[in-house]
Amino acid sequence: MRGVPLVLLVIGLHGCTSVGTSSAVPFIMDSDTAMLDPKGLDVDDDLAVLTALALTSASPQNHTLLGVTSTFGNAMTESTYADATALLAAAGVSPGIAAHKGVGAIHLGLKESSDATRYIVETVLAHEGNVTIICTGALTNVASAFAQEPQIMKKVAKVIIGDGWINSTNTPLFDVITNGNLFFDLHATRALFASPVPKVVIPFQLMIQASFNATHIAYIANTTECQGSVVHKSLDRLRAWQIRSERVTAERYGRFPGYKPGGFLPWDTFAVSHTFDPELFSSPKRYSFREEGVARLHLYLEEDPAGDIEASDTLLDEGEFMARLLHRLCSVHGE
Repeated sequence: MRGVPLVLLVIGLHGCTSVGTSSAVPFIMDSDTAMLDPKGLDVDDDLAVLTALALTSASPQNHTLLGVTSTFGNAMTESTYADATALLAAAGVSPGIAAHKGVGAIHLGLKESSDATRYIVETVLAHEGNVTIICTGALTNVASAFAQEPQIMKKVAKVIIGDGWINSTNTPLFDVITNGNLFFDLHATRALFASPVPKVVIPFQLMIQASFNATHIAYIANTTECQGSVVHKSLDRLRAWQIRSERVTAERYGRFPGYKPGGFLPWDTFAVSHTFDPELFSSPKRYSFREEGVARLHLYLEEDPAGDIEASDTLLDEGEFMARLLHRLCSVHGE
């Protein structure tokens, strides 16, 4: 949507009335939020959490964010936990919706307990068979919770994993650049993909098909509904990240088919949108998780009708995706 006039964006937002799923979905966000941390990297996890809060506020009977568990990736766990705590406070939802600190990047394996793993276990048991877990950082917390209380694997509705690479004859295998979250904790990644839990992957190829550009920043800055919102108060951080990313992401990802240039990639917001706005995406196919190589390890999804992973590879309407994202971000004002 690069270069779209602001008036067209407003029209798109005013026409944004449809919603995705209508069945109740209580869910946990397992995230490496870093927007409020001056030393943090990406802002996408915070935008994903804010989107989840907007959905909960607008339709709590259909979407209920139960809590946020903090993992590592965009920053170390101490920082992502502090960021999530501050973000929820700014949104005016804590302590009702709270952050729970996970283990750090250096940990003692999947048996190491934390507030995050205990929260996941207790919450899944309390909402037997209904809880969805949306993972947008290292998979340590969720894999650890499964290792510490294996019975909950049969009680989780599904796990959404915001990362992965779909292998095909048209694209080469890549590793860390396209699977960052999966490489942060390989032991956790392998354990989670080997688990019997229903899994939905939001692959790299899908998440590069929308760009958060200067037009979107201007909308947040100048539109009445956005004034006073949490995202409006973070405009300086968003502008800085957009300017930096416009150059860096083009250099890094411009060679991949489907890449949308012009700003930063709102990676992890795709995981929330795919969960609640499935009509914006192509029908999912089934895949199996594969791993090859030693010196240069590749993790990827192979299309397999008998596979236990679902993934969509195409965003059908980028304009509507971004319109819903902006509308939801601007609706979270806090107290």
